[in-house]
Amino acid sequence: MGAGSRFITLALWLIGLSAGVAQAQAQTQDCPTFFRFVDFGLRAGDARLHRGGVVFRAEDFDGQTLLLRDRALCMHVAETSKDGRGNPIPVVSRIEYYPAATGLELLRITRMPDAVATAEKAAAQHHGALTETGTRVARGVRFLCVQQPDAGTLSCQVVSPFLGLGPLTVYCDAARCDMPALAIHAHLTVTAAWPRAGKPSPDLETTGARIADRVDAIHGFLAPISSGL
Repeated sequence: MGAGSRFITLALWLIGLSAGVAQAQAQTQDCPTFFRFVDFGLRAGDARLHRGGVVFRAEDFDGQTLLLRDRALCMHVAETSKDGRGNPIPVVSRIEYYPAATGLELLRITRMPDAVATAEKAAAQHHGALTETGTRVARGVRFLCVQQPDAGTLSCQVVSPFLGLGPLTVYCDAARCDMPALAIHAHLTVTAAWPRAGKPSPDLETTGARIADRVDAIHGFLAPISSGL
């Protein structure tokens, strides 16, 4: 399978993933007008979603809004928590951050039935490329990248900052890089995208190191604004 075909397959998989997530969100409800935190909830023995999951800040420590509030998907639960100022903490299944806050085109967190399985599926195209003949491969301490000769597309598997939660793979073309699924919890994945500013480096090792640095930056952004990871 060529690089172009692999990226088409990846795009179709992502479309299917979005459709599956949307289908699982039949119990969505309107979000509160104002909230400072969001809760990804817990599935109890009755299979229903309850409060008490991983919590993320919706605004930074200076009170500036971080989330695109109209992109949050709030869920219907029997009871929600309140923050120290009495504001509701909605239970959500998806949030998305302002690009200006993250420096990325996209940074989205989604609740999934199995985040590790989702990450493994996202890595399948990369693993397939590694078995093809005539590809360029670059190995570093934190990455394993592969590129077809004379192709503008590549993929890199990077050491995840969330060890034990499945592989982390990033796919790039000449214009941008996509991280389809970073598992950060058993039921949470992060999707991200960013532009490849300037002329992409022909050095695959340099590209792999840059991608690993970007993953570190994403972790550095999420770690201080989350609780329960």
